[in-house]
Amino acid sequence: MSPTNMDRIFRSLSGRTFQPEGANLSPVKFARLIADALHLDFGDTHRAVKTICALTGAHDRAVKNWLQAKNGPAGFHLVALMSASDAVFEAALIAAGRRPDPNAADASDRSYRADKNLGLILAAGMLFSFLALFTAHHREPIPPKTEQAAATPGAGGSAAATATPGR
Repeated sequence: MSPTNMDRIFRSLSGRTFQPEGANLSPVKFARLIADALHLDFGDTHRAVKTICALTGAHDRAVKNWLQAKNGPAGFHLVALMSASDAVFEAALIAAGRRPDPNAADASDRSYRADKNLGLILAAGMLFSFLALFTAHHREPIPPKTEQAAATPGAGGSAAATATPGR
């Protein structure tokens, strides 16, 4: 089935945009970013549509459009989604330029991912060495003291400690 002529147009009629200089994000990329985050947190089922509708108060057709990346949520609905979904919150931070995009292909993001991976490898190594420290040396349990060894003064206890009633 071919798309209809009434599909959404993601460009302004005048050609002016109101995006900040640092944000290199088109409405199409924003819709895809939010759709991916919604799929990650809520899944692809009809129940996901109902859940998102209940969380945001949006109409089910609008939610289906968000999930299909035809358009993205705006205003109140975006804030409601950000408060309910960590993935949408992260996607909004990426869209605002406050977090590096893990899917971007520029060198700074690659170095960020490399640093992150190196940190994870070092953390795993530290964890395993920490575990090896405590599991490598097996301790024998301390043998209990016998009554006879505790009663003799030179065998580990004092005479005053053995003469105490109740012990």
